[in-house]
Amino acid sequence: MSQKSISRRNEKNQDEMPLTIVIPVHNEAEVIEEVVKGFYDDVIRKRPGSDLLVVEDGSTDGTREILRRLSDEIPMTLITGEERKGYMQGLKDALLQAKGDIIFYSDSDNTHNPKDFWKLYRRLTNSDLVCGVKVNRCDPLYRKFLSMLYNLLVYARFGIYIKDINSGFKIMNRKVLESVVPDIRHLKYGFSTELVIRSQKKGFNISWVPVQHFGRTTGNADQFQLSNIPVVVKAQLRGLKSLKQEIEGRP
Repeated sequence: MSQKSISRRNEKNQDEMPLTIVIPVHNEAEVIEEVVKGFYDDVIRKRPGSDLLVVEDGSTDGTREILRRLSDEIPMTLITGEERKGYMQGLKDALLQAKGDIIFYSDSDNTHNPKDFWKLYRRLTNSDLVCGVKVNRCDPLYRKFLSMLYNLLVYARFGIYIKDINSGFKIMNRKVLESVVPDIRHLKYGFSTELVIRSQKKGFNISWVPVQHFGRTTGNADQFQLSNIPVVVKAQLRGLKSLKQEIEGRP
């Protein structure tokens, strides 16, 4: 059988697998309707066997009410929470409720193009985990600088280099979800980083593709505001150290 035949067979099988789109949400009232409708129109409607799972995490700005209205207009599963879990725990719990054999997740701040889902989806044919890497990143200079240092630090400690390792725009197969996601616990501000590191250490095939990035049109990511950077840096350094110790079998 030729390589082209194998590729076509794999693509066909992949297209028949149930897909779950997971969108974790916290305080995104001004953009969440556009985000949800974007993924519904550009992915769910075009891909049979897909479902949309939106998990709201203790929002206080009206996001929850918007999502409840949308759940009456669009086929989706909505889970809401009164108490804030935080991004890491909220996304982890959301992914563990996904039922698909293929699982994709995206941040809900309207900085990604839903159409870029298909770039990751096609690459999944030959990968277990595919990471979207932002190009022409539309973030403040200090965030781009910190991201560069962070990527280099992860490379120095774990031998893994992805230009945008902590990007919240990724797709995986169910093997990765079940084998890796339940163990994620060290990086409070780096769920996606820990996902990649643990997946690599377990021997999964990881790849990345460039995706568009748009600047936030409203608000700012609370955890990455300039005033909160010292707290984030301290937590990430501590988390990376703990993760390294765990992987190496040290107490």
